[in-house]
Amino acid sequence: MAATTLPTSEYLLAKFYDPLYFDHVQDDADPFLCVDRAYTHEAAAYEMLKPLQRTIIPRYYGSFTLELSIPNKEAIRSVRFILLELVVGIDMTKLNPADFPAGNPPGTHESYHRR
Repeated sequence: MAATTLPTSEYLLAKFYDPLYFDHVQDDADPFLCVDRAYTHEAAAYEMLKPLQRTIIPRYYGSFTLELSIPNKEAIRSVRFILLELVVGIDMTKLNPADFPAGNPPGTHESYHRR
């Protein structure tokens, strides 16, 4: 795998997929399988949507694995993450679709801001 060159002049967002902190709805769900599925699907989606990056979706810098030592044990655990361009703007949970005219969704054209 080729090394990824990361920018030093802009802020990036790291999205972690850690099964120990996975907020799952079902008590019997395997958090390791759920996190792996979420991680692989999101990374694959960004790869498929590459032509749209920096237009209507943030730039995707790749997927990575962080090896963490487990305190008081001679073992490590792997935590996966993806790196994205940090987009400055309104949090999507605070947006109301009724506030935007049809055909001009939030995040497009002049409302897409980069740091």
